[in-house]
Amino acid sequence: VTQITDQTEITVDMAEFLAGPVSEALLALPRAPGQRLIFIHEWTRFRSYTPEARDALTAWAMGLKGEIGRMLFVISKEASSMVRMGIKVGTMTLKLAGIDSELIDTIDPALAARGIRPRSGAPPRRPASP
Repeated sequence: VTQITDQTEITVDMAEFLAGPVSEALLALPRAPGQRLIFIHEWTRFRSYTPEARDALTAWAMGLKGEIGRMLFVISKEASSMVRMGIKVGTMTLKLAGIDSELIDTIDPALAARGIRPRSGAPPRRPASP
């Protein structure tokens, strides 16, 4: 799960962080043969993005095509129509490339409807550093 907490704009730096260290850590997780990753981008606070960030995120997802089982984008209903349209175009691009992706408004019902749940036996989360 990726989450935007205090930023309202997705930047190239954020996209590069996701495409670099975050992806490397996810790909290093133990998985059953053929098991694919599920990405849930909880971006309800996001209100805009740079075109360069959009391009970097699309290229990142396309580069992981064989590793992704599903990619969900949780965007607030209050997001501008331009932002929602941009994300919808992105999800359609990914779908055409064979990546199951979707724009959704809320996270919990969407996860339950798709049978997505945390991996059993997952280690507890570490508390945030002060």
